[in-house]
Amino acid sequence: MKKVNEKISEETNLDDFEVISRNLIQGKDLNPFGNVFGGQMLSWLDESSYIYLVTKTGYSNFVTVNMNDVNFHAPAKLGDVITFYGKIIRTGKSSATVRNRAFVHEVGSDLKKEIINCTITFVALKNGKSFPFFTKKDRKK
Repeated sequence: MKKVNEKISEETNLDDFEVISRNLIQGKDLNPFGNVFGGQMLSWLDESSYIYLVTKTGYSNFVTVNMNDVNFHAPAKLGDVITFYGKIIRTGKSSATVRNRAFVHEVGSDLKKEIINCTITFVALKNGKSFPFFTKKDRKK
């Protein structure tokens, strides 16, 4: 049986996903057992998804309302470079949901090890309240 950190993702199809960020795992990111803190991964996912959404929409006043389907697949280790991928999978009147996947790419090969995936939903705000940014008539920035 393979150890969890040896698992290579069989579902590495990233069609329609875009690279949204990369992070180098450093000592400050690790727990006492040498694995990246889960909260650190979630923070990077949240931040990179926000930047991706802002870049795609041209609007910057979004807040995170939830993270769903968070699945940790393997730990990341010191020196790993995590590549974050994202795509907008749904928009409502004021909300957008970004699907995220993060991988460590094995150096010198095409193999990828999936670290985490989840969806993050953001809501557009205006004057401190949600507003229907994604409806055509209300797309004023």
